[in-house]
Amino acid sequence: LFIGSVAVCIKRAEEQAEEYGHSFKRELFYLITHGVFHCLGYDHMTDEERAEMREKEEWVLGKLGIMRE
Repeated sequence: LFIGSVAVCIKRAEEQAEEYGHSFKRELFYLITHGVFHCLGYDHMTDEERAEMREKEEWVLGKLGIMRE
């Protein structure tokens, strides 16, 4: 079952990690997780959608041991 693709620009991930003040590893895992949730049909066009998606992203990252610094 193919649900989509996730592509991450490493250079942009490095820039965003610095911009947001956390590690490159956290930014990379966040971007991958975020992309997978888009492939699963989640979006963040409204505040409700954004909150639901963010909660799920943080749950997955927590399970992977990737916490906010």
